Amino acid sequence: MKNCLHALFDKQVNKILSAGYLEIIPESLKIDRKKFLDILSPLKERLNSVEYEHGNIPFLIVFPNEFLEIEKQIPLISVDGVKAVGRSFYNLRKNTDECVSDCSACNICSDCTHINEIRKPYLCIDIETDYKEKWLLQSDYADFFKKRKRFGLTLEEGVALVLHYPEVLKKHFLEFSGSRCDDRHTPNAQYFKSYRGEFRLWFCYHYRNFVDEDFRAPSCRKRAFIE
Repeated sequence: MKNCLHALFDKQVNKILSAGYLEIIPESLKIDRKKFLDILSPLKERLNSVEYEHGNIPFLIVFPNEFLEIEKQIPLISVDGVKAVGRSFYNLRKNTDECVSDCSACNICSDCTHINEIRKPYLCIDIETDYKEKWLLQSDYADFFKKRKRFGLTLEEGVALVLHYPEVLKKHFLEFSGSRCDDRHTPNAQYFKSYRGEFRLWFCYHYRNFVDEDFRAPSCRKRAFIE
């Protein structure tokens, strides 16, 4: 299992590099390929403690907005060759109750740390994308995941999900309930055929107060951080 997780980690790193993440890092940070890999390498050491349910995605390497702007990440995403476009997420904020589930896996502070304080790449662990409860109101997701001891994915985690597993978005739209623009609008990703007949891959805000069977909210069991 350990070897498989390490191989998956290397596969994700190669995908990140081939997608062009290194090119969008600000030159002022002076991060070359070697330094970039050095930043990610401590995450590989955390794989020894990764546990996940059968059928779920073991983990995702995530770049928080504070480390790499989400508006720069989104254009690097594609599904079947269709490049992603995204609306500005300038007003994005995280849920205040979106708290790290396992403080022992977090070296940032001794107390429970909110996900919006993270400023370095981290691992999102045990991602579930296809659950039986498909038709929930947006306001119901927090309670739904809390009862299951899981957390809705943030927008950055959703970007990582679509980057590495684009086939998930081809099954249904995704809404990232771990992030909010305000109390009603949730970031989401949609892959659909437009009225002109071409496919579109779109990251935007989504507001709804009714059940929409086209959307699912993926979740994770916990996150692992580095200092």
